[in-house]
Amino acid sequence: MQMTEIDPKKLLVELKDKATSRKSKSLDLIYNLLELQTQNKKMDFSIATIGRLSVKSGGPSPQAIRNKGGDNYRTLIEAWAASQGTTTKKPPSIGARNITPKRDEDILMLIEDPALKAVIGAIIRERNQFRNELRVLKSHTSITVDRRPIRRESKQPIELLPAITGLLTLSERVALEDSISEKTFAERCWVCMPNGRVKDENGRHLYKPGYISAIENILRETQNGE
Repeated sequence: MQMTEIDPKKLLVELKDKATSRKSKSLDLIYNLLELQTQNKKMDFSIATIGRLSVKSGGPSPQAIRNKGGDNYRTLIEAWAASQGTTTKKPPSIGARNITPKRDEDILMLIEDPALKAVIGAIIRERNQFRNELRVLKSHTSITVDRRPIRRESKQPIELLPAITGLLTLSERVALEDSISEKTFAERCWVCMPNGRVKDENGRHLYKPGYISAIENILRETQNGE
């Protein structure tokens, strides 16, 4: 049977028959939120949006809905979306396709994951630092290049690029540490592959290779400079 043929109301009854009392209440809550979204002509039935509204009403969070134990919630949301001729994908904002972020803050506002937002924020600040240094260099009309050979006996290290020390705030550091902690991975049933790729409990790729090592390197560099 295709999802479009499922009556959300009948599905709700079937799901509640096999659920605990607590889960039945949560199913009713989510069903009412879906109904309210339709009444308000808001065709956003994404898990992120329904989960956010659910939390405000004392129901399951977006992550709880996405987890393995949230199968019933997802099934109900998908059935409702299908009955309305849409899906659980978040619809684009009005005019979003014609808007290109012009400021760094606009880019960061589009990122929901706090850990990823901290990483991108650090990269943006580092880029701005390099850009400012480049402007200073360009402002010099005359540059003297020292072509004398480097004395090999010197063992003093030469820093070619500025360190990223101080680029992270305390809240950003905490967010990064939490994003790769064993507790977070255990709660979300995530798995870290040898190449740093992160998968969920269904084997779907959440982050590309190098995700873990990138965050560890940032934390290590900022820690060394403290």
